[in-house]
Amino acid sequence: MFSLTAAVKDGPSFDGALPSKTTLVVKLDPYAGKTLAIPSGTETLLVDARGRTFASLVDDISLHLVKREAASMDAETAAVARDLRPGERVYHRKIGSSQSFDRFNVGSPKPCSHGEAGFIPWRGPKATKGLERRYTNFKPSMHRHCNKYPTCGMYAVFA
Repeated sequence: MFSLTAAVKDGPSFDGALPSKTTLVVKLDPYAGKTLAIPSGTETLLVDARGRTFASLVDDISLHLVKREAASMDAETAAVARDLRPGERVYHRKIGSSQSFDRFNVGSPKPCSHGEAGFIPWRGPKATKGLERRYTNFKPSMHRHCNKYPTCGMYAVFA
């Protein structure tokens, strides 16, 4: 529903490390687990769990996800298609898709943790259509994807 994959991390086998592509961490308070190594740029939602039922915790987290998705869609809708400058490189995460094209976040000049050199030419038709909606001078030859796919879902445009 939210185009995300959820993972519950707890117990003696959890070392506190989270994948670099983590975008949201839900941390229950009080938290007595290992110190988390939260990747930079990752949103953290602190939820007071004292005396609460599991259902009420799920409701709060779901409401946060709905608001987050709505804000993301508003930002995408507000993003006016623009020209890419020569030599510009923009890195995007996919935030959703429709029947005919993928939707992306606003983008960043910073690549994923795998680095700029790990981006290879990409020919995903729905992703290409989504990027064509974002950039007025986009050409399919500009489309890149991190070579760690499917582990990493970072897309890029190299003008």
